[in-house]
Amino acid sequence: MNPIAQKALDRAMGKILPIPQPKPLVARTFADVMVQLDVNEIDTSGPIDRVTYLEGRGVALDIVRCAGSTITDPTQVAKLVQTLIRAAVSRPPSYALGIKDVIGMLGVKS
Repeated sequence: MNPIAQKALDRAMGKILPIPQPKPLVARTFADVMVQLDVNEIDTSGPIDRVTYLEGRGVALDIVRCAGSTITDPTQVAKLVQTLIRAAVSRPPSYALGIKDVIGMLGVKS
């Protein structure tokens, strides 16, 4: 008999059907998977343009402002610094230098 028809017949007859249980998911967060970066990985060698430096610094300051009151928690500051490093890694040297200066203002030594 067709499995769908069998289930319909079992339901009509009042038989108890087994309920399939979902497989438990592995508890992993995104923070467990992310690689911790160092401030020294930001490449600032190359020509420094003042306009691009100020643009990078402005973006970094906006990211810090968005953190709000969580800036007092050391774990949140560490996450914020990782976010800033990731924002600076693939950018031009002057843009990355602006972000690196904001990281320095947060108290992280390079």
